[in-house]
Amino acid sequence: MASNLSCIGFSFENAEDFQRAMIKLAAGAIERIGCDAGDYSVWRSRTGAEIWFHLPFLGTEDAAQDIAGLTPFYEGVSTIDVEVTERVHRPDDNDFEGAMTAQTRDPDGSNDGYPMTFDAVDFAVHGARELPFLAQARITGFARQVRAFADETAYAADKAGPLGDIAMAPRAFIPVGQFGETSESGEPDTAASTALITGRVSEYRRYVNEVTGVGFDWMLVESLVSTFDIVADPEIVVGEIVEGGTVEIGCVLIGRLIDASPEAAEE
Repeated sequence: MASNLSCIGFSFENAEDFQRAMIKLAAGAIERIGCDAGDYSVWRSRTGAEIWFHLPFLGTEDAAQDIAGLTPFYEGVSTIDVEVTERVHRPDDNDFEGAMTAQTRDPDGSNDGYPMTFDAVDFAVHGARELPFLAQARITGFARQVRAFADETAYAADKAGPLGDIAMAPRAFIPVGQFGETSESGEPDTAASTALITGRVSEYRRYVNEVTGVGFDWMLVESLVSTFDIVADPEIVVGEIVEGGTVEIGCVLIGRLIDASPEAAEE
């Protein structure tokens, strides 16, 4: 089964190998990004893969820092204009983790936008920002399923998709995580950072993670809402990914804010 780590080539035989590798990467990460919770320490690969380590303050500036957690990320090339409307902090999240619920915004104002929720790799950096606010987000889909087709015609002819005999449009975006079920208490579940995306593959590469020697797929997908970077474990890909082809992807959205207005968004 694919995971966020395997989508960028981090696959391990056991927990001990994983822990050993992450400790080594954390020791070699030289970029620090400060926040109220402590520091993000970022390891960057030449492929675009990243690991964001969570280093909390431990009382004094001289105290040794332990790793509280980590978040995989992929620094792609696509950007999306958004209006962030809500911060989502789930019960299992540490102080560095959380998600943003946002509405996409076209620069020319040509539509009302589409809702989405994405895990924010830099969540704690923006914890005190007044809502709502405008930003540019770099959002990557970490695939859980990928079906690839030669073109839109081949995709339209296929009847094995998530909607059965009802084919999705060849360019579509469904924020399935927005439609959470009601919890046992009767309250709606917190929005999840999951989405179903179809679109045209404008660029495709097979990269190799230099730490593990394991390959992973990267593609740039032109969808309905925007163009998305997508990373995938090759083991879950059905069909052959080709530039100019059509893909259908179920994924977890992980992003960071690369530009944010200090002023609250106006209606």
